[in-house]
Amino acid sequence: MGRSGPLRVLVTGASRGIGEAIVARLSADGHHLALNSRTAEDLERLATELPGPTLVLPADCTDPGSGDDLVRAVVDAWGGIDVLVLNAGEGVAASITSTDDALWQRQIDLNLTAPFRFIRAAVPPMKAAGYGRIIVVASSASKRGEP
Repeated sequence: MGRSGPLRVLVTGASRGIGEAIVARLSADGHHLALNSRTAEDLERLATELPGPTLVLPADCTDPGSGDDLVRAVVDAWGGIDVLVLNAGEGVAASITSTDDALWQRQIDLNLTAPFRFIRAAVPPMKAAGYGRIIVVASSASKRGEP
């Protein structure tokens, strides 16, 4: 069953590249957008360019409470969350032998643990509303690693 009216969407990694393109399209379609990235200035710039309702939610997705905090901000502002787009992420072009523990942990925190935390936070309000969609953007590195 679909939801009528504008969707309430949280997009991580919203200020550049694929995230910015996702935001532009969803905004053009009339949806309410909660924008997240680490850089408040980039989000503020983007929000001024969008025609519809926006929330600017700067935060580092790897902070343990960011998933709960950002989902709660969307629910508090708009009464629920319909779509979660997990676009924040990065890839590092480094061989296994040149990857130290800190770099490895950063990749795990951003590309695996952060999405888990956001999904865990978003599922309860989505289930309560009887509607929800979660989109996880990943790179080709998940299919083919570099030696």
